[in-house]
Amino acid sequence: GSRWELALLDAALRASIRQGGRARPRSQAVLYTSAISECRKERRWGTAVELLRQMFVGQLGVDVVAVNATISACGRGAQWPTAIGLLSWMRVACLAPDVISFNSTISSCEKSGRWELAVGIFAGMPGQAAAPDAITYSALIRACERGHQWHRAVLCMSEMQHRRVAGDVVTYSAAISSCGKASRWGEALDYWREMRQDRVRPNIVAYSAALSACEKGQQWAQAMRLLDDMQNDRAKHDVISYSAAISACEKGRQWAQAISLLQRMECDAVAPNVITYNATISACEKGWHWPIALRLFGSMRAGSLAPDLVSFNATIGACAQARSVGPALDLFAALASEGLRPDRVTYNVVLDAASDAPVGQEIFQQALHEGIFPGLVASGACLLDTHDLSPGAARWAVRWWLDEVMPGALGRLPEGSTPPPPFQVIVGRQRSRKAWSSSGESVHAAVVSVLSELGVGWEGGSNEGRLRLLA
Repeated sequence: GSRWELALLDAALRASIRQGGRARPRSQAVLYTSAISECRKERRWGTAVELLRQMFVGQLGVDVVAVNATISACGRGAQWPTAIGLLSWMRVACLAPDVISFNSTISSCEKSGRWELAVGIFAGMPGQAAAPDAITYSALIRACERGHQWHRAVLCMSEMQHRRVAGDVVTYSAAISSCGKASRWGEALDYWREMRQDRVRPNIVAYSAALSACEKGQQWAQAMRLLDDMQNDRAKHDVISYSAAISACEKGRQWAQAISLLQRMECDAVAPNVITYNATISACEKGWHWPIALRLFGSMRAGSLAPDLVSFNATIGACAQARSVGPALDLFAALASEGLRPDRVTYNVVLDAASDAPVGQEIFQQALHEGIFPGLVASGACLLDTHDLSPGAARWAVRWWLDEVMPGALGRLPEGSTPPPPFQVIVGRQRSRKAWSSSGESVHAAVVSVLSELGVGWEGGSNEGRLRLLA
């Protein structure tokens, strides 16, 4: 049987040994506590609680150690309400919770994503004879990280330093990760430097957290330095660390560095995954190197990796830059064979590629049928809203609006009725519009171009984000 079953059997056998016809309560208490500890290791929280109950009912001398082991078992079983209940019960039972009691309960809340409860339990520690240690702060900061409470994680780090509690690699890793997830890459890297100054040796978790922060902050050069530091610290590179560094290069538009890292992975015998390839393909897309993006896409399939929708979107977007209609349409058609359904990004990038090709009209109609662009005339037929459209998609939207929507709107007006309001196109203020990497032009320029092509006059008007059509 498993270890906890053997421990219970051992407890039962040894408890049967009598002295003067009676079992020794203290010996039984030790055996029960050992059995509870085994239940904790095997995640048998229910059995642990039952054993503690038997200890209490049998008056075997329940102590802090036994309760702590039970709280820890509940934590590992994601039973935070029971863990908190046991902590409260300790006071009723006249047992003074120690730092392990609080640490186990806070950790239980952290594992269940209950950061508010973890903070509340921590706040009750000063009134007890239990001073928080590095384990306390690590659990609390991890709880804040999981709850996306980076500012609270920073406050915890400040309090820890004020109390002169030395942080360890777990504490720093949690703080770096918390700030990184909130895109506070500056604070994350400050904690990284502080960790190195405190001579705390980083592990793979700390490195991955720092690399992720670099990705969020587009700090590709710092990410490259971290990879070199990993080698010096003899921390083994893995696919997570490489993928984060490549993503940092992608966001920093450093396609050559991304390719270099992918090649370096091969030398280190680290197999790239779909996320790695997606980041590298996206870097090539942003660097206007569509042939390399296509080759990488082919390498995924050759390596038995199934491309996902992000892979297709990035590669189609790379083709769109060169107006390479054929490869873009081939990829778009291949989505169905992969069991993937195109989304708004897919239609935007493929329409960028086919912005002037006749097939673009058919694809745009397909997008309308799929409900991809629901807000085009949500405010009425007289107003075309091109928000969330790429330049190529905006071109086809204007053609559709002029050919199909406007004639119907004008034809429905009764004879002699008040003229409709002016027809307008919302193109958005360029500083607030989404930057489409697959096209060098703006939505504004694309709309003006198609209006000029069709001989439709327009004026800017008082709202710089709108174009008003002239009769």
